[in-house]
Amino acid sequence: MALTAALVFAGPNRLRYLLSQDGAAGTDVSIPSAGGATPDLVTDSVGGQIKALAKADVNGYGPFAAPLSADESAALWLSDNVGTFVITQHDINAMPTAICRLTPRTGASSWQVKALANGVINADGTTGAPGSAYLDIEIPGAEGV
Repeated sequence: MALTAALVFAGPNRLRYLLSQDGAAGTDVSIPSAGGATPDLVTDSVGGQIKALAKADVNGYGPFAAPLSADESAALWLSDNVGTFVITQHDINAMPTAICRLTPRTGASSWQVKALANGVINADGTTGAPGSAYLDIEIPGAEGV
């Protein structure tokens, strides 16, 4: 079974997933934005800015054309502005970006999250030890977070 992600909350500006690591082989799980079965950012989002971000790999978002590179995904999902491009202050004001927070819940696993090309979020239980954590994906300062 390895690492799984289950949606436990969806709001217009926030998604929360429960990550569960059973200690078996495989320590990461990807959450795509392709509109498939849950966990999927497009399927799981209910509207608002999270939905716009989830559809960025198909529709583009602000200065980013579809499909998204890994740097562009990091800028949108991790509010990471250190890639091969520059987001201007005007862009930031016009296009909110998300942050991802991991909160350990049970067990001894270490956790990390990264954004991959095509708007994919990847969570990793780096030790492979049994445990669980919450992954919150949210628009900072937005209502309904």
